[in-house]
Amino acid sequence: MVDISQMNKVLELPSFVRLAGKKLVQVEAGISIRQLNSELDKRNLSVVTLGGIDHQTLAGAIATGTHGSGIDLPAVHGMVRSVVLVAGDGKTYRIEPSDGVSDPANYNEPGITLIQSDDDFNAVLVSLGCMGIIYSCILEVLDMYWLEESKQMDKWSVRHFAEQGKIYMTSPVGMRFVKASGAYLAPDYGRDVCYIDTPFLQGIIGADELLEACQDIMFAGGGFPHWGKKNSRLSAHMDPVAKTFPKLAAWKNIQKKFDPEGIFANNYTSRFLLT
Repeated sequence: MVDISQMNKVLELPSFVRLAGKKLVQVEAGISIRQLNSELDKRNLSVVTLGGIDHQTLAGAIATGTHGSGIDLPAVHGMVRSVVLVAGDGKTYRIEPSDGVSDPANYNEPGITLIQSDDDFNAVLVSLGCMGIIYSCILEVLDMYWLEESKQMDKWSVRHFAEQGKIYMTSPVGMRFVKASGAYLAPDYGRDVCYIDTPFLQGIIGADELLEACQDIMFAGGGFPHWGKKNSRLSAHMDPVAKTFPKLAAWKNIQKKFDPEGIFANNYTSRFLLT
C-alpha cells in the first residue's frame, strides 16, 4: 500500500502548457477532493463534477472511475487533461491525449518524458493503481458557480426480499447519470450511463445477501458494478468484463508497457484477470 496523501499541493502550471482559453490547474494527486475544493474556492474556481464523498484522494477518484451525476457531465476523470505517472518501469512520464495541453516544441521537464497518445492517456486514467503512482494532474475547471438542489423520492418495491428472506433495504436507492468517456476501463466508456446506488447501513442483518441479490439483478440486466464499490459477484460473472470494455486488450498491453514486472499489480486486479 502506498499512501500519497502528503502529496497534496497546488503546483504552478508549466510554461509549456497551452491554455487556449481553458481554466487549468495543476495539483499533486494525493490531494483530497475536500482540499481540492478548498484550494479552488480560494481562486474563485470550481470542479466540473463531484462524487458522493470528498475525503478520497484525487488519484483514487480518477483511478476508480468516481463520478457524480449529470447527463451532460463526465466522471471525475473527465476533468483530467494531463497526468504525471511514476511508472513501474522506473521512469516518469507526462501522459496526455494526442492533442494535449503541453506544447511539444517547448516541453522542458527534466527527467519526465512527454507522451501524447490517446491510447496511453485513456488507459492510464482509470487504471486501479496498477500502472504506477500518479504524482500530479492538470485539471480543467470552471469559474465558481452555485447549484440549486431538488430531490424526488419514489417507492421501489423490494417486497420479495422482505417477505421471502426477511431482508430489508435500509437506505434510499439513488440514481446518478454520467456522460460517456474515452477511458478504456471506465464503465461509462463509449456510452452515457445510469449508476444505481444501493447503500446499506452498517451492521444490518442480511445486507450482504441483499447486496449480492442486487448485483445478480444488475448483471441480468446487462449492467456492470463500480470498480470502487463492493462487487463480490463480479468474480462469478466475468463475461461482462470483455463486453463492457471493448478496449480491454489495448488496456492490458499498455499496463504491461508501464509496469512490465507487475510491481503495481494487486490481488484486486488479478482477481478480475486485469493483471
